[in-house]
Amino acid sequence: MTRSPPTHGFEWKHREDPYATHQPVLYEAIRRTEGLPGAVVELGCGYNSTKLIHETAGKRVVYSLDHDREWVSRFEHMATPNRRFHLITSWYEILNYFASETDLSVVFIDQGDWDSREQCVEFFKNRAELVVIHDSDGMKGQPWINFSDHYKFVKTFVPPDPRPYETGPPTSIMSNNTDVTVWEINYADYK
Repeated sequence: MTRSPPTHGFEWKHREDPYATHQPVLYEAIRRTEGLPGAVVELGCGYNSTKLIHETAGKRVVYSLDHDREWVSRFEHMATPNRRFHLITSWYEILNYFASETDLSVVFIDQGDWDSREQCVEFFKNRAELVVIHDSDGMKGQPWINFSDHYKFVKTFVPPDPRPYETGPPTSIMSNNTDVTVWEINYADYK
């Protein structure tokens, strides 16, 4: 089954680009939560996620946050009342920014700071229906995060061979409500 990509210049690159191996998992998370209330949150803007998120989120509000002004500026032209970009001074600012949110539909964690990723995995566990984390095998020299300590349902997807990078890199999806362990995603279906 071939998936139709969003329009407006989006490209599926998950087979050849190690920075894009999350695309099928992220797309399915957004698609499968279409009827749920709550915003979609992107932590770390990027060519392989921002357009995908903003074009597939439907009428939901999308927040794209980054601490790097250059990355935010690359996508700010896409801003609308429902598509919001925020430059933050620190990744830990996210914890205050979303402190009152309890019904987010999808949170995509892909910022460069592994310590803040770990904080966000913990922080969003009861605030988001689905949490997707790219490079879920960890960053070099950083301890592994045991996602099962925070979420009832966890599934990790590794791109099939030939992989764009030795470890994949893998993408994990987590939830305390939705049984993501039964999800099947065939990377070849996304063209």
